Amino acid sequence: MVERFAAAVSAGDLSVAYALLSQGAVWSERDLFWRVAPTQPHAGERLRELIAADARIELEVDAVLGDGTMVIVSERLWSDDVPDDLAPLRSTTLYLVEQGLVQGITRVLSAEQRDALFAEAMVGPWRCGAFTRFDADGTYGRYLSLEYLRSGRSYDSGTYAIEAGVITTVSGDGSEVCEAGQLIRFSWDVIDADTFAVATGETDCPHFARIAHMPITFRRLHEE
Repeated sequence: MVERFAAAVSAGDLSVAYALLSQGAVWSERDLFWRVAPTQPHAGERLRELIAADARIELEVDAVLGDGTMVIVSERLWSDDVPDDLAPLRSTTLYLVEQGLVQGITRVLSAEQRDALFAEAMVGPWRCGAFTRFDADGTYGRYLSLEYLRSGRSYDSGTYAIEAGVITTVSGDGSEVCEAGQLIRFSWDVIDADTFAVATGETDCPHFARIAHMPITFRRLHEE
């Protein structure tokens, strides 16, 4: 069943792949292409996206549980919208199967590739009360106003890194509010392509202590 579904997707055969989905099938993905996709009204929506992008799926079955109702596979995905330097995307995927049809698909991207996709997507300016800019060279700056952002006048700056779903910023010598080497660490929940929220946070810089107990949302700034 699962192999037939992957083969139909790879062949671009929407009708065959669609016929293998139950009427109420749902599809959930974590951090694929800078998003945590909510459960879709129907998995057919994501299926059409994959076929339109000329997707190809290779899989290996890792485990079959619950008398065949749960199939866990390691997947490799190529498609037109996968960055060349990351192809294939590697995921662990759970298929729920009942009466010969796919009831649900839950795909979790590998941590390494998830981090790489997030790092690529987060480059640029964001508003989060004040303003933060993440640059592709691994440096960041925090700014009190849009005017200060435009002029490059930061009140905190340093370096950042992303590992295992956690962003760590390290303040440099020029910070006005933190000592050099003080850290902020936070994990995130993606709301959409232009919005992410801090899920968990910690810091040893008193100025940013609120990150540990207050909701903080980053919104992409499209114009500086």
